[in-house]
Amino acid sequence: MLDTFQGLPVHVLLLHATVVLVPVTCLLTVGVAFWARVRSLAVWPVVALKVVVVWLTAQAGESLERRLGGSPAVADHAEIGDKLLFFAIALLVASVLVAVLHDRGRAARLGSGVVSAVVAVATVVWVVRTGHSGAVAVWQDVVASTNG
Repeated sequence: MLDTFQGLPVHVLLLHATVVLVPVTCLLTVGVAFWARVRSLAVWPVVALKVVVVWLTAQAGESLERRLGGSPAVADHAEIGDKLLFFAIALLVASVLVAVLHDRGRAARLGSGVVSAVVAVATVVWVVRTGHSGAVAVWQDVVASTNG
């Protein structure tokens, strides 16, 4: 489905959106939890954006993995990347909790905010881990074979 676009792997194009938009949506999720002004502007777009971006990137990554074959570094990246979808879903759940509980009192707002902050930090860490494993899969042999 999401294999190539104008000769380039779609995964390579989408991963940049993932690397930027997932941490931004993590910040927005925490912002929505703790600041009414951000909540009024961004609560539902944040919920929708994060899962769509991660899901599309994962689909494109699976197409690229089939095209490239199974080197150990690519397999490691694919395994780590597959877990990113679970982090995105956890962040989606946290976002929905924030959206639903924001008018249920201070304790519910604070609780959902703390949950969203913890999930957001874990998600950003996993995005970095996923991105690093992908960079290793693509660039480690290339850099090792050049004169530095």
